[in-house]
Amino acid sequence: MKISVINDYYCDEKDQFRFMKDLGFDGCDFKMGRYFDKNGIYGDIFSVTPAQIKEHFSELKKHADEAGFEVIQSHTAFGGQMRRYESEEDALKRIEASIIATHYLGSKFAVVHPYINMERKYDKNEALSIKQAIDLYKKLIPVLEEYDTYCCIEKMWHQDS
Repeated sequence: MKISVINDYYCDEKDQFRFMKDLGFDGCDFKMGRYFDKNGIYGDIFSVTPAQIKEHFSELKKHADEAGFEVIQSHTAFGGQMRRYESEEDALKRIEASIIATHYLGSKFAVVHPYINMERKYDKNEALSIKQAIDLYKKLIPVLEEYDTYCCIEKMWHQDS
């Protein structure tokens, strides 16, 4: 059995693996928001290349390996609400970049939140919400296959907001 925690930004990104290992954790759920959200290191998502992602996250993987630490899964940079993004293409690019980074961190598992329809209230618009989520996941299949990564679907709540 492995003991895992979600990483956070308590220290330099290269030191985080040793920090979590020293606290007794074997691995983490790696948050991609620090890198691929609008205000992240690679916030200008349309200018980020797979080669840049490979270089950065392969380097982080070396630090994890040196610490004897594993990235068990990642949480992609997508909160589910399209209103937070410039467009659907913007959100998809952020998710795809997160999946590529997950691969180079040595994990095969990327949690992707479903598309959350903010018009859904209780059971109203349930069918549309399900269709939107499925459509989003289908668009990710090519990058998931290319980078040999599984999409982990998180059950999300729906609110009146």
